[in-house]
Order: sequence, then C-alpha cells, then structure tokens
Amino acid sequence: MAGAVRLGEAAGAEQPPRERLLFDHDWKFFLGDPGGAEAATYDATAWRSIDVPHDWSIEGRIDPASPVGGSGGYFPAGIGWYRRTFTVPAAWSGRRVSVEFEGVYMNATVYVNGHELGTHPYGYTI
Repeated sequence: MAGAVRLGEAAGAEQPPRERLLFDHDWKFFLGDPGGAEAATYDATAWRSIDVPHDWSIEGRIDPASPVGGSGGYFPAGIGWYRRTFTVPAAWSGRRVSVEFEGVYMNATVYVNGHELGTHPYGYTI
C-alpha cells in the first residue's frame, strides 16, 4: 500500500498544475481490529511504525490450514489497520484534495477524521 495526496483548485477555477505529496513514510500499523480505531481521536501511538508499501500477511507463518488456502499462498488472513496523521496547511482551503492508494488489497475502507470515505471490496482492481 502506498499513499499520496493530490491537490488542485476547486471546481470551476483555473486549474494549476497538480501537486503530488507522497505519504509513504510514518505510518502506524496494528494487526487486529481494535474497536473505535476509525475515530480521529483514537490513540495509535503504541502501534508499530512502518513505511508503505507493506504487506502484513507475508510476515506470518505459511500454514496449510490457513483459511485462504493455496490461492492465498497459505498465508494468514484477517484484519490489519494502517493509520497516518498529517496536518492540512491553511493554503489547502478551497482546494480539491484527493487521496490515492496504490496496491491496497481487498476489503479496504478509508477514513479521514473519523468519516468513512469509502470501501473497496475487491483485490487488485482499479
């Protein structure tokens, strides 16, 4: 998973060149599903620090009894949370901001400040 934020002017305004900010560093990761983790005020300081791309399932032990079976390489399955905190500059006010993720696998839900932006239920699709 790699993240980026794209900036442009609000609809109807003249479009300046897009600015792309990479957010590949300083992520927090937790393997599991802690209640309330989508909240903006959730404290994830104890979570593991990582950079993306990151694939937590391949860190696990290969197990022929894994629920994903051979099609998933016998790797573990489950839920993992990734969090990234950043401050939005005042200059972004009135601008369109897009968040793009490259390589996110299936059943991914994105939250910003506790608000669900959307879910993508399939793996390896655009």
